[in-house]
Amino acid sequence: MSESQKTTLAQKVTATFIDIDPEDVFEDARELGLEVSQVEDFRAFDNDDSRITELMDEYVESTASSSAFTGMTTGLGGVTTTVLLGGADLISVSIKLYRLSQRLAVLKGIDPLQSLSKKKCHSIYLGTLGLNAATEAVLRKQMMKRRPPWPGRKKPPRIHC
Repeated sequence: MSESQKTTLAQKVTATFIDIDPEDVFEDARELGLEVSQVEDFRAFDNDDSRITELMDEYVESTASSSAFTGMTTGLGGVTTTVLLGGADLISVSIKLYRLSQRLAVLKGIDPLQSLSKKKCHSIYLGTLGLNAATEAVLRKQMMKRRPPWPGRKKPPRIHC
């Protein structure tokens, strides 16, 4: 598989499993009576609009409940399950938080899929993780790259503890 094919595959995986579809947010907003068909439509609403606040709260509560449930199920399995599935749970929660930040961005009129807005979303997301500025800069640089995570390698590097 060539580098361009790997990059395309990585982009497809990101678009399918990590990035949200703004249309889902539009649909949820329309159910609450908001007339929206594109991200920019949210900019016309007042920041204190109760319908947008309600939808934001709903997204936050849903993410929190889902993350708590997956954490609880990992912990209920005991030490073995926690050790074996803890990393997967951490990745799952991280993706949920990233998707939450994208949904909240849409509700504020910021398109999280556009290049400049994506950088802003990454900054907000990484800031919520409580990382220092140097770590945040390195991670942001990696998140903005459009290449597979291990260029020129068939599989990821082995990490020895």
